[in-house]
Amino acid sequence: MENRVQGQQPDLAIDRDDPGADASSSIAVLAHPHRENLSTHVERGIREALMTGHFQPGERLNIRRLAAMLGTSATPVREALSRLAADGAVEMAPGQSVRVPHFNRQRFEELKLIRMAVEGLAAEQAARLITDPEIAAIETLLAQYVTTAHANRSDRSLAFSKQFRFGIYAAARMPTLLGVIENLWARSAPAFRVMYRTAAADPELERIYAEAVSALKHRDPARARKAIEDAIAIGTERLDAEEESGRAAAPTVVGGRSR
Repeated sequence: MENRVQGQQPDLAIDRDDPGADASSSIAVLAHPHRENLSTHVERGIREALMTGHFQPGERLNIRRLAAMLGTSATPVREALSRLAADGAVEMAPGQSVRVPHFNRQRFEELKLIRMAVEGLAAEQAARLITDPEIAAIETLLAQYVTTAHANRSDRSLAFSKQFRFGIYAAARMPTLLGVIENLWARSAPAFRVMYRTAAADPELERIYAEAVSALKHRDPARARKAIEDAIAIGTERLDAEEESGRAAAPTVVGGRSR
């Protein structure tokens, strides 16, 4: 087996800090399907964009625009979106309208508990099987995550964070479990955009990621599981902080006027 981080997708080079960038352009780099079925390739690209938080909760997905970005017709895009809808990652509405589901706190909490169970299992198994070259690759991804987060490049930091996590999960050598985790991320990750709406840097998450790397180096399954569970749980804290920040920024209405 190759000693590298497995299961990574090509870099999705969208930059939401650039006013001219948009979520659809993030998958333009995936317009070369190589040997795989075109529809499968399109699905993979859109799924990757969902998993790295490039689409906002409630965002409408324009089929023609996605097709243009991918250099294909609308048909494989529709087929891909239909499969993603079956997985709950997007919602199909009458009139061929497709959107990312709106954020739902109860749904997010349910997904969080499931993710803690399955991603914790993957981390636990990875600690038993991971190789030194894989650990080195994961450390590089962690450094890239920290650098981009502190530069407040949320799109880049979210992508590196995802690659870091999936580098660990791939090391578990459990492809069925990895597929389950990918589906859960496609449904959860749009909320990550809400978590890091005001700031990309997260010192507590950096500490947890460093702890995960340490656990992998020491081949400590229990510590690795705990670190990943903590990384997932911290998302709820970030959501609470963002919601509180939003309430604090909202104008106070007195006598029909805001102040």
